[in-house]
Amino acid sequence: MADAVALVHAMLIALIVGGALVATTPRVIRRFPRWLIVAYLISVGGTLLSDLLLGDCVLTQWERALRNRASPGSAYGETFLQHYFGFLPAALTQPSHFASWMGVVLGVTAWGLLLGVSGRRDAGVPRG
Repeated sequence: MADAVALVHAMLIALIVGGALVATTPRVIRRFPRWLIVAYLISVGGTLLSDLLLGDCVLTQWERALRNRASPGSAYGETFLQHYFGFLPAALTQPSHFASWMGVVLGVTAWGLLLGVSGRRDAGVPRG
């Protein structure tokens, strides 16, 4: 079960990172289904709230609890990113920097969505 939680966690990270990249390309974001954009925004908001309110990701806590239940003392002590993506620069995986990175992701996303929405409106209006 802990492996399934870890897989869902990795997919959530891929959605957040991929969504931020998509948000920077207005041509691409205009083609994305609205439900996927809503799922992305809920994921980013939920992740940020979890970190701010609990000090850690809810999925990380759940995975650790499942690993400890299966085999006491087997859960990792660092963050999910530090454990599974240890090859990344430390500045990207430190818990103290997480809220800052999520703020950047939210900012990029908001900017991209605004461009995408304004592009959708402008697409149907002939320029004179």
